[in-house]
Amino acid sequence: ALGASGAIETAFAALALRDGWVPGSLNCENPVTEGGLTFLPPGGVTGRPATVLKQSFGFGGTNAALVLARD
Repeated sequence: ALGASGAIETAFAALALRDGWVPGSLNCENPVTEGGLTFLPPGGVTGRPATVLKQSFGFGGTNAALVLARD
């Protein structure tokens, strides 16, 4: 299950780019609004993201970052 999570997250990110939907910040009940940070509602929002950054962190220092972009 852990090994497949990166592939599932990548597919989710690609669908978000294709469908124009940005997933929300789950379990964020009291967001800090200072410093220009934007927290999205748990249900997500519609929009047209141009890029998505997906990060994965594994055991033993195995880390990866993937950037997906729309044409």
